Amino acid sequence: MIKHSTATVYVLHRFDDSQWKVGLIEHPLWGKWVPAGGHVENDENAAEAALREASEETGLTGLRLLSPHSPEVPADFPPAGHEDYTGHVPLPWWIVEFDIPRDRSLPERHVHVDHQFVAVADDPRPTTKGAHPFGWYTAPELATISAFTDVIATGTHLLEQASRLVSARIPPVSPGVE
Repeated sequence: MIKHSTATVYVLHRFDDSQWKVGLIEHPLWGKWVPAGGHVENDENAAEAALREASEETGLTGLRLLSPHSPEVPADFPPAGHEDYTGHVPLPWWIVEFDIPRDRSLPERHVHVDHQFVAVADDPRPTTKGAHPFGWYTAPELATISAFTDVIATGTHLLEQASRLVSARIPPVSPGVE
């Protein structure tokens, strides 16, 4: 079975009424609302792909990836004098595999190895026209739209914990798209 690396990002924003919402795009092939995402290109890592795809598909800029719970990198990593080290790559929150019947990159059945990230949008207004219809949804609104059950469950889970998740993780400067 052919496997492709993909990256997805659940984008969160706290609106003026203090209500958290998740941003989703309407997928052009599936006709369902999903987080922005797509294939990882040969010249980027999954975190860079997630930010690029989110910017291209939604028109949002200034997204900051949130770090998942993970062990700290040892103080002596990388070892002194390690000339090949170019930096730490942000970790995804989850890595899942999806069986895909077809998509634009491959007309036959294959698997997407999806690196799923969570990001915060400082400004909820797109600065450019995104490639797909885009909207912001509260947890109750997720149950009313055409979306996959895992998108509804994950979006609801993140929104229920958004204040805690965001305050516990000062977003680092995200690689790639600004």
